[in-house]
Amino acid sequence: MLLYLSLAFPLGTGYFVGTVVGPSLGISLSVFLIGLPILPATLGGVVLVAADERGAARRLLGADIPPPSWGLSQASRLRDQMLTVLTNPVLWGSLVFVLSKLAIGVAAFTIIVVVLLLGLSLLGVNILTAGGARMRSDAVSGSAALGRFIRNGVPHDNPSQ
Repeated sequence: MLLYLSLAFPLGTGYFVGTVVGPSLGISLSVFLIGLPILPATLGGVVLVAADERGAARRLLGADIPPPSWGLSQASRLRDQMLTVLTNPVLWGSLVFVLSKLAIGVAAFTIIVVVLLLGLSLLGVNILTAGGARMRSDAVSGSAALGRFIRNGVPHDNPSQ
């Protein structure tokens, strides 16, 4: 689970950039007809990313996620298939998921960094105070122990030095 959450930030950033830049580029270049294939390619990319995320959730989290139903078997012509895909809630749910992956990634990254740094800082205070020797509550704090360590090179139990 930690691996899945650790990957959420960099992947979410890439997903967000691709999902926002693709339609922007497609719409702005559609005047020159170059952007018209970019729009469906972006939607196809979103669907592929969402399918890959389903696979990652299955592998890394052991979640049982069924494949989406696109309903293409009912439509016979290409126009009907395109309309079926564009009106399918799976496409728009995938789009919302891919865009929300950035927010999930930022939150997960923040929590992971805070927990790791808090643990390391508490471990550092323990090491700097001579392996957890009792500190007097009114005389020595973690920063005072760090200052003594920097000044003297070794931690002392006597706060007057």
